[in-house]
Amino acid sequence: MRVLVLDLETTVQRFDGKIDNSPFNPDNRCVSAHYKWLDEGAVTSLVFHHRDQPTSDPIQPLREALSEADVLVAHNAKFDCMWLQEMGLTLPRHTLAP
Repeated sequence: MRVLVLDLETTVQRFDGKIDNSPFNPDNRCVSAHYKWLDEGAVTSLVFHHRDQPTSDPIQPLREALSEADVLVAHNAKFDCMWLQEMGLTLPRHTLAP
């Protein structure tokens, strides 16, 4: 069984005095994705929509990792899964939030 551990970083907007980091706010962006296979390899970091990097990294490596995963583990799984789906990515069958 292949277990992928993932964390996304996003921009945050204020809306009516509240913090909004949802993927449904058109001004928010996924800034980076950090992931690794449980018990193997190093962390892969992809940077998107960041002012310190002139172009975004390709999303394909993350798409491939998700397609190979049997299980996705994420600190804030509901949040990360919403973002992944809004980014057009397919989730593994099983998702866990520690």
